[in-house]
Amino acid sequence: VFAVNLSVKNDSELEAAFENADCTEIKLGENIETVWELDVDRTVTLDLNGYTLSCSSTDEDIIRVRSNGNLTVKDSGIGGKIDGQNKNCGIEVKGGTLTLESGSIVNCTDADGDGGAVDVANTGVTETPIKYGKFIMNGGAIKNCKATKNGGAVIVKDKAKFEMNDGLIEG
Repeated sequence: VFAVNLSVKNDSELEAAFENADCTEIKLGENIETVWELDVDRTVTLDLNGYTLSCSSTDEDIIRVRSNGNLTVKDSGIGGKIDGQNKNCGIEVKGGTLTLESGSIVNCTDADGDGGAVDVANTGVTETPIKYGKFIMNGGAIKNCKATKNGGAVIVKDKAKFEMNDGLIEG
């Protein structure tokens, strides 16, 4: 068994990389606009590499970290971001763990009212035992995100957790 690091240049390559169990680090090679949300069900690092990840759909989560997911987001370049384009939520964490090391989550919104940039929740009653999401912010930034009801930047539901060690939340 060996680890694979992939550089991706379009949404189909990005989706395939998230599904490839041997891939431990995914690096954006261009700006990528997905058509649908990306599910993370394993441990993986997403390196924005100075590029932008967005979604062309409306009112979607760009990335969903599921109960077995452990996603680290970093930016080894300059200006890398996850951009909701004022029409999408950035990342939904349903029972898994999201760690933001660097890079930005910007211009995110959620029309149903909860969690503009990061929505941290549990897996729900359909999964036993219920797992609670965790968001660890060690750096990076959340900027200019909103929600119509709760948690423009981050919403933490039920017994989920948010740990902010460093970074910036503004606007």
